Amino acid sequence: MAVPREDLLLMTRALKRGLADVKAIRKALDRQVSKPVGFLEALHLGAPDAQALRGDASLPDPAVDRVQLDALRAVLLDAEHLTPAEWERFIASLTRPSQRHGYASLPVPQEFDGYSVQWELARRDRGVVYRARDREGKELAIKVFRKEIPIPGALPRIDGLAYAVMPFVEGESLEAKRPASPKRSVQAIAAAAQLLRDGAHGALTPARILVRKNDSVALVGFEHARGVPLSPRARAYSGEGNPDVHALSAILYELLTGSPPAGETSPAARSRDVDADLDRVVSFALRGGYGSTGDFADDLRRYLAGQPVTARSAAAASSGKKRPWKGFAAAASLLVAAIVVVVVLSTRGKPPEPPKPGSAPEAETAVRKPAPLPEPARPPSRPRVEASKPAEPPKPLTPEDEQRLYDTSLQAVGAGDWNAVIAIGNEAVSRGSKKDWAPYHLATAYAERSELDKALEYVTRALQLKPDARDSLELRAQILALRGEARKALAELELFHGKKAAEYNSQIKRLNSQKSDDRTLLQRGVYYCLKRHYDSAEKDFTGALELGLKSALVWRALARKAQENRAGAEADAKAYLAEMPAGYAAEDAKSILADLK
Repeated sequence: MAVPREDLLLMTRALKRGLADVKAIRKALDRQVSKPVGFLEALHLGAPDAQALRGDASLPDPAVDRVQLDALRAVLLDAEHLTPAEWERFIASLTRPSQRHGYASLPVPQEFDGYSVQWELARRDRGVVYRARDREGKELAIKVFRKEIPIPGALPRIDGLAYAVMPFVEGESLEAKRPASPKRSVQAIAAAAQLLRDGAHGALTPARILVRKNDSVALVGFEHARGVPLSPRARAYSGEGNPDVHALSAILYELLTGSPPAGETSPAARSRDVDADLDRVVSFALRGGYGSTGDFADDLRRYLAGQPVTARSAAAASSGKKRPWKGFAAAASLLVAAIVVVVVLSTRGKPPEPPKPGSAPEAETAVRKPAPLPEPARPPSRPRVEASKPAEPPKPLTPEDEQRLYDTSLQAVGAGDWNAVIAIGNEAVSRGSKKDWAPYHLATAYAERSELDKALEYVTRALQLKPDARDSLELRAQILALRGEARKALAELELFHGKKAAEYNSQIKRLNSQKSDDRTLLQRGVYYCLKRHYDSAEKDFTGALELGLKSALVWRALARKAQENRAGAEADAKAYLAEMPAGYAAEDAKSILADLK
């Protein structure tokens, strides 16, 4: 092999960690050609980053790390540092039991029945999927089923294990990578529904919808081939009625909210990024409202084009049929109100009637009656104290009320009216809301008002209601970062982003487009820390500190410690403790000082 395997592993680790890109790797390989130096020396990394790569014993995963591996392959083959056969041998050497997948491997030979297995693509409870080639070199995907799965006799077998073969489709599944926006999620599901307009799949899951690099969509699956029984997961997505429509709408619900529907049909009740029309389409589909996959595809197309969706008129018609009395009740109420207003106006402010003729002279000549004697004085009575009425309990929250509160709160969040957000969130909580949006909005409002104790309390409540909510997980990490609890924040962000350098880069790009205030600088510095670009992190923390964010002292101390600037790190940690001895980040500051001893 022209490039040692250990150097190839260092390249993949550098790409995954964001310590180098393909251009830097190409330059390093060129330096090695002109001068016999090690790869890390040729890469010109700083001492901390080089040490981190030397201590990294992880192996790339051919399925999970396919983007980095494909980019590296293109560089190596283009510059003729490797041949295609050498690259294939390197990839084959990475196939190994993986705890990441959580399922056991299978004893499948590399060559059988004219197929040559290249590497694993996915490992599941029912079997393992391999990338393979046939005798003509055609790319295939082979799924080998486990022994305990009941398989019909029609499928071929290898060493007693049934397997199914289909053409290999290049792309990333909706399970492996969620689309970056709700619109892209809708586009992917609409394309999948369009593919099934004149056919049926019957076993759709997020893993079986692939999105190619050009954003086109492909569908894969083995369960429905030759009578193979459905997996429990596929049965859960198929639901009742048209199985493909229900599965596609359930997958879209999951893409929009972060979790599959559990007896619910409204994604807008769980995510603030879902507008009313999209909510109607998904809800209508989950309730079995569309007769075919084509009808569902057409309504998604209308939604993407900004046209009226049929689910809107269907919902209105359904509402009118179910409650025809609402219109009559409203009209009756208006009529009664109008009558009351007329009566009140007719009796208020009316001038006194003139005396009838002859009544005034008679009154003047009449003998006046003696005035009545005054009544004897009564002892003063104590003022009457009315019993105070007990406060009425808050009215129970109906789904319509909750939707109204959610929409109003969402508008207040967009307008930055944090007082209104807090009032609405408190009303929803007091009236018994069991959704996570109310504590999430409260946490957001308190974080914006720098009331970080309350912010952390409410985001914790939100996560108790929905532990896997990505919005809440990210918000909690941001709150911890603002508090200066650096180690907790870094650990949560690494977990949240899966230690993917590409996600760190996208966050940095997002923050670059925002106004450079103290919080933006601090957050960007945190992502630079995750990438181990401590010089850039230090600059951002210094900027945040100059704008008055005291927690940036601890963050800068951490960055300086990583740069082996012991004096600077010690000065920052001590400065924080001097100004805020009982601050949120006091323990982090003390820990940094202890590490420096």
